[in-house]
Amino acid sequence: MPGLRLTRTLRGKVLGAVALSALCQLAALAFDVQQLGRIGRSVATINETWLPLARLAARMEGTLERGDLARFNTLIDEARAAVEGGMAKPVANDEAAHLASAQKQLDELSQLSEGAAPATAPIRDKVLQIAALSEARVAGLSARTERAQQQAFRFSLVLAGLSIPLGAALLWLAGTALRPIREL
Repeated sequence: MPGLRLTRTLRGKVLGAVALSALCQLAALAFDVQQLGRIGRSVATINETWLPLARLAARMEGTLERGDLARFNTLIDEARAAVEGGMAKPVANDEAAHLASAQKQLDELSQLSEGAAPATAPIRDKVLQIAALSEARVAGLSARTERAQQQAFRFSLVLAGLSIPLGAALLWLAGTALRPIREL
């Protein structure tokens, strides 16, 4: 078989070691790029959706204590915009469910705050629920981001561990192939 003969020759062994080493490096690079994309999306979701929502929930609570319902409703609109911005981006299914839950809670909060003199206790409870959801999502996405980073690091170490011996074997094979002929 011609394919088997190639691996028995020194040339075939060198080419095989080069190809295997390149494949390990390519796999590590592709995995790292994919993980960095996941990390970037998680950080973007945190920064563009959940942190603004948490800040707005804190501001809503302060505005509610002052009795400024006009400003309170403006903050609800800003919170909706943050959540809708997050929903407009591609996110994981579980994250989309959390965004939909936040949107639903904001809709309920808007309904509770309508009227001349709305009851503040249910409104405050709903604001606290939104704040708790935001904080939980920041913590959850941060943990997911950390796990993805650790996984990418471990995978890269494993592939580097494979690539280094293959590279060493490649150097040895190349040195053997380039050794001057001692006997004629």
